[in-house]
Amino acid sequence: MQYKRTAEVCKIFSISKTTLYRYAKEKKGFPQPIKTSPKVTLWDIHAIDKYFKQNSTQNKEIIHDQIKELVKARVENESN
Repeated sequence: MQYKRTAEVCKIFSISKTTLYRYAKEKKGFPQPIKTSPKVTLWDIHAIDKYFKQNSTQNKEIIHDQIKELVKARVENESN
């Protein structure tokens, strides 16, 4: 595990601080921060990277299925 502070994590993953905290709050399974003191929050960058890679694959599959359905519907509409 490698922990980084919020600003470093945002830079590594090219996301804003707001987005990082929103993901932690709203996205199921997103790695949670560790508060080591009132002014220090740490994030496991390996866990975040793994989360993004896993969800990227799942999102690609979902998009692929959606495209297949759209093409199928279009072909059906054109044949009518």
